[in-house]
Amino acid sequence: MAFPQFRRLPTEIRREIWRQCLPNRVVELDEPVGQLTALFPDDADYCCFSNHTAHINRQPPLISRVCVESRTVALEHVDLSPPATRTTLDFAFGTSMGPADWVDKRRDVLHLNYNDCYSAWYREGEGVFDLLVSEAEAKAQGASLTWAFYDNVTDVDEYLDTLRNRRLLVSLGVVTIHAPLQPALESGLFGLLGDARVVLVDANDTERLKQYQSFCEKHGLPPDTDPHPASFFNKYCQQGSRARVQDRTEDMRFSWLVNSWFLNKDRIDDPEGAWSGTPETIPERPEEQWWWQRWVPNREHPWMKDMLEAMPRIQPRIMVRLCTQRCPIEYPSARRARK
Repeated sequence: MAFPQFRRLPTEIRREIWRQCLPNRVVELDEPVGQLTALFPDDADYCCFSNHTAHINRQPPLISRVCVESRTVALEHVDLSPPATRTTLDFAFGTSMGPADWVDKRRDVLHLNYNDCYSAWYREGEGVFDLLVSEAEAKAQGASLTWAFYDNVTDVDEYLDTLRNRRLLVSLGVVTIHAPLQPALESGLFGLLGDARVVLVDANDTERLKQYQSFCEKHGLPPDTDPHPASFFNKYCQQGSRARVQDRTEDMRFSWLVNSWFLNKDRIDDPEGAWSGTPETIPERPEEQWWWQRWVPNREHPWMKDMLEAMPRIQPRIMVRLCTQRCPIEYPSARRARK
């Protein structure tokens, strides 16, 4: 729809309109590989190689190509200086990993799909968590990683201090919706111009997740062709899902707390007194219960007081991907192979 009066608007209003068109994007540092981003066997049922969605989100936003004024606005918080990071290729999984060129400091989040199923190193041996933290601090408004990789990170001693008071978006799961672009544009769920093909949704926001569920049911492939989205949304949109998300979030925070205690145990005055209860002292605590249910902190202990205030600020998210290709139809053998 044409809007010929646009050019007559004051410059400040035009520039603000351009800003409203900019997407809030998830910029991935590594190409997602289905077998790795699907963290459970039932999640691996979907057939989507996802690489093209990752590449779309790494490109300049659409409004940057409209005119000089729109590009100037799009570049306001983008640093296009050449990155110093050395990138590598992990040939075993065919994924190139490294920083993106176009990242908006105020709007974009850097995300790693990585977990410890494969190895990739940067800067002559620096690890992937170092890359995520340093690039996010320099270029983006935040960092995001999978919960599986977060568990890996809390097991590494040198990262425990890095996690103190750090805000992290943690993806609890991934769902790919195979649907045409036009209804996605009309829905506004993937950016005003459809150039936010990967989004992170608050895992506690059931109503927002239901909007994606409804979009998938109306425009996505039928469940007999692509069964994963239906089962995924049923899991995260049903009654009681918020309590499970809160349990998972608290568990991730406590894993950092417990591992920090083990690391510093010899330097803590009265280390045993930091806990009111541990798995060895609390009766009838089955192993499958959460960390936070099995370790009870003594909130009056000086060391524990300090650590409780310094716990990582975990924000649980669900990653929703829009794929405009018909992967489960075009590659049915790949989907069957995963069953």
